[in-house]
Amino acid sequence: MAEKKESAERRMVRLEIDPAILLLMGKGGWKAVSNHFPEDANLIGRCYDADRDVFVLIIEHPSFAAVGPGELIPRILGPQIERIHEPQMQGGDDSDV
Repeated sequence: MAEKKESAERRMVRLEIDPAILLLMGKGGWKAVSNHFPEDANLIGRCYDADRDVFVLIIEHPSFAAVGPGELIPRILGPQIERIHEPQMQGGDDSDV
């Protein structure tokens, strides 16, 4: 009996995000300004890598390079962020110092 061979080729990338970025963005006043993947890309896996202290997202889309079984999933750079507005100063005015 012949084995049926299915193509295990998947088109995906690995996005690694430093938790400090998420904390910073969670405080408000920041936004992601670069997007390395299409809007219709699918999140197919996620985990936290404690050894490297990063969140890892696996994203799939037909436009990405093919990744065969056992191959390393290509890594893309995480989102870049920029300040939306300057933080408000807490406390008094320093003009009389």
